[in-house]
Amino acid sequence: MPPRALVLIGLALAPGCAAYDPFLREGAWRPSGVNERNLVTMVAMPEELQRGVGSDGAGGELAAAAVERLLTDKLRQLPQTSPTVVVGSPPAGSP
Repeated sequence: MPPRALVLIGLALAPGCAAYDPFLREGAWRPSGVNERNLVTMVAMPEELQRGVGSDGAGGELAAAAVERLLTDKLRQLPQTSPTVVVGSPPAGSP
């Protein structure tokens, strides 16, 4: 048997390693009905479940223009950037 297989078998048989699941430990949070409770909390009006409400200052026009450029293959060039200069710190004990 190759050494790699022996190591894998040893790890599988190690006590507590084979069946360890951090979500099953004592005191761990377990979700139950969380999505439904979040929706009830977030939705002030039932109609908002069918159609959302935008926020003031949302850039819908800007986002739509970007998607249009993507779909029509008229992408803008990314801005040119220079490489970041990394400056080292002085040696310890230097003034």
